[in-house]
Amino acid sequence: MGLTLQQSWKNDCNGKDRVDPIIGENYWTIYNNSHVYGPVSFDGDGYDLGCLSIGNAFRTEQAALDAIDELTVRHLLLKFGARDYFKEGCENWLFGIDPAFDDGINAVLVDAPVMFGIYFDSLEEAAEVIGQVDSIIDTTEVMDKKWKCKE
Repeated sequence: MGLTLQQSWKNDCNGKDRVDPIIGENYWTIYNNSHVYGPVSFDGDGYDLGCLSIGNAFRTEQAALDAIDELTVRHLLLKFGARDYFKEGCENWLFGIDPAFDDGINAVLVDAPVMFGIYFDSLEEAAEVIGQVDSIIDTTEVMDKKWKCKE
């Protein structure tokens, strides 16, 4: 989420490396009720450019559905006690930085802020909050999809 116009199209899982959509190409968006809308035919109008500018244009319906899962995980982590800001001079355990964790907890200690990061004060807090979220949605599955997309 939060990708620029170019990144939202370039980082798509389909392996295409085109920066902008072509006139007449279909895309999908997420409405505020967390439903996928589309296909929408790109014609370069204000609606299209608005969707692209906030990273809410997805090349496939599945990519839009995956983004809803990522947003759901983010929302639940914050709801159950994580934070979306880096604390100077404190421990900052970052969620989801790597898909392969030896201890099974998707958090790693970092010493600098990461864009769009979700942080915890301790590994124990990370384990507790991630466990609560995992009882609702499988965070590992969601993050695996995200990381496979970037490979």
